[in-house]
Amino acid sequence: MFIINFIYFVYNFVFFSFGVYTSATLGHYLLQKDTYLCGTARTNRKGYPAVHLPSGKAANRLQRGTIDWRACGDFVATMWKDNKPLFYLSTAHSPEEDGLTTKRRKKDGSQEILPNAPCVKDYGKYMGGVDRLDQNTRQNKGKKPMRWYRRVEVKLREIAIYNAYVIEGTFINHMPGGKRKRDMLAFKLGLLHQLIGGYRQDRRLGRSRSVIVGTGTLGWERSLASAVR
Repeated sequence: MFIINFIYFVYNFVFFSFGVYTSATLGHYLLQKDTYLCGTARTNRKGYPAVHLPSGKAANRLQRGTIDWRACGDFVATMWKDNKPLFYLSTAHSPEEDGLTTKRRKKDGSQEILPNAPCVKDYGKYMGGVDRLDQNTRQNKGKKPMRWYRRVEVKLREIAIYNAYVIEGTFINHMPGGKRKRDMLAFKLGLLHQLIGGYRQDRRLGRSRSVIVGTGTLGWERSLASAVR
């Protein structure tokens, strides 16, 4: 908490957070320190006005770009419909702003302009990179999970690879429209080829297979190489 006090409470910043951390309790605590809160929110959190905002099937039926909000004191709870309904909680933004829009791409490749909310715009501006990092470094959870230190190792390695991918984008010219010449998967494959290089394992290591020769209770083992002549 000392680091948070030094960074945010001294310089009077806006604290952007994920839905797992955003709550009315955190908002009240930060306001006491003259610090604002903005983040995605979970509708089942205590203090969030979920009953006054569209949710569930009713929200899914709304048109893309629909905005609904509720305000109470310094808090503004916002629902914005993109491909799915998104919920936000903020103490740093007004509910609406005239002329605020965002661009989205349709399935046919064309673009459409949708109305946007102030908290949604700022959250995407300052947290978009963090969301993309989590999406590109997400670990697949198998039936038999790895030990915790192995998961930490894999996560740190994926973050290092993603950082290298971002740095590469600052040096290589992009295609028209700002599209990267290769995606994350192609970057990983290229990295693997560079690390492996021309190394090739010609001889298979390990013990030779054994076969059991004989019938009944008596029998013996001989290596496959000596049994087949």
